[in-house]
Amino acid sequence: MDATALETGSMFVIAIGLIEIIKGLIRKRANGKGEKSALSENERHQLKTLHSLHNRFDDDGAPLWYVPRSWGETQKQIAESLKDVSRTQESQTEILKTIAEQIS
Repeated sequence: MDATALETGSMFVIAIGLIEIIKGLIRKRANGKGEKSALSENERHQLKTLHSLHNRFDDDGAPLWYVPRSWGETQKQIAESLKDVSRTQESQTEILKTIAEQIS
């Protein structure tokens, strides 16, 4: 096979690829103009489902998808647990000071 035939074949394949890309772009642009959509019916349904999930908010306006409703209560429980740990450590410190004084 000579170089000219190879070049011609390569150009032909590239041209077909470009034609397919242009067809896809035309289909996308034609969406809403009565022509066939670039999305299948299943893809369209999935996109609508994702939008409805992401477009919901709680009473405070926080997105439900990103922030669990129970997060505020969980934060309060964590804060109370940390306070309990701190009180316990203070108590242990006082006991250790008393023991150290009695030993000295």
